Amino acid sequence: MKKFIFYLIPVIFILMLFNSCGGGSSISITSPSPVPSQAPTVSPTQIPTPSADVTWTVMVYMNGNSTLENITDIKKDEILSLTSTSQVNIVMEQAKSSQGGRAKRYYAGSKDPVENLSVTDMASPDNLKDFILWSKKNYPADYYILNIFTHGGGWKGLLRDEVSGHAMDVKQLQQALSNDGRVDIISFSSCSMGNVEVACQLRDVSDILISSQDDVPVTGWPYDIIFNSLIKNPRQNPAGFSITVTDNYIRYYNDVKMTNMTLSALDLKKISPLMNNFKELSTVLMNKPDIYEEIRNDREKSLLFYNKNYVDISTFVQSLSSISEVNSISSDIINNLNNAIIISKKTDGSSTASGMSLYFPPSAGNLQDYNGNSYTSLDFGYNSNWGDFLYRINP
Repeated sequence: MKKFIFYLIPVIFILMLFNSCGGGSSISITSPSPVPSQAPTVSPTQIPTPSADVTWTVMVYMNGNSTLENITDIKKDEILSLTSTSQVNIVMEQAKSSQGGRAKRYYAGSKDPVENLSVTDMASPDNLKDFILWSKKNYPADYYILNIFTHGGGWKGLLRDEVSGHAMDVKQLQQALSNDGRVDIISFSSCSMGNVEVACQLRDVSDILISSQDDVPVTGWPYDIIFNSLIKNPRQNPAGFSITVTDNYIRYYNDVKMTNMTLSALDLKKISPLMNNFKELSTVLMNKPDIYEEIRNDREKSLLFYNKNYVDISTFVQSLSSISEVNSISSDIINNLNNAIIISKKTDGSSTASGMSLYFPPSAGNLQDYNGNSYTSLDFGYNSNWGDFLYRINP
């Protein structure tokens, strides 16, 4: 999410002026290549709600040990304007740098914290897991969704804590969600988290990922609208609720006339085939050094986001159509991607983003995350050989 100086001005004014990861609402994006007529389109299945009553626990993890502290106060009040019910529990943890990094836990329905914590490192996977386990113990439910409100850096990490000086990488996030920390939906009110690297790393610790390929406004999710829709209709399974979240998010930002807002829900059980697809693609591309310049040009023709290190997967692989050896691989990638997408939506006037991005920087640079781990230490980076290709094309 984007840094900004907060003054006492109406929230809607902030919303109209700022994007959360460093971009304005009128982002200039390279036009994608035309979509081949044979390319499949994303037609999400409308999944029926359960026939019997179910219960949900919604967990919101808010990093106020950052430049977002004042916004987390606004979002906290937004959440606490709701009232938990017998079927929907809404809990949150908020740390604040102005309070030395101390954190508090809240239960929607009470303005007062239900637990006061000492100085809390929001980048600690142990602390995140403790919040998840605390939520499950005190508010058990049939389904769990975790939403993380923070600055996002894609596969490089998130949850920079300015009190501790730490950041969480996605392998640590995977650690926090492992075993009894598992949730049905992992979601981000954070920029640039909608990429294949993050999805593959989290595929065994959650069923669904909800994230944006592009920036997310500083105000993030409209929590009151989204969670109230669950309170009104708790008979939603995770896939059904992921559709509700995406619809409400995009409708909200359409109403305030913001473009380039994207949100997608991915079925993480269907992500793994993409690693094999990209291993095939990497092998072919690495053996064609004579067309590296052409591939770099194809990258520029593809759909890029505000963080221009990320390229839309579909538009990129479609741009490689002049390389005959990759045509069938490209089709497999698009088919497997579309098979994994539950829903992908954009605001009016936005790009043709497909729902998932790929790390493809204009130069290899430092292929390490915030904690010094290499790209190839990721499940996707290791299994797809994509990191090796990046080193080859951008030495």
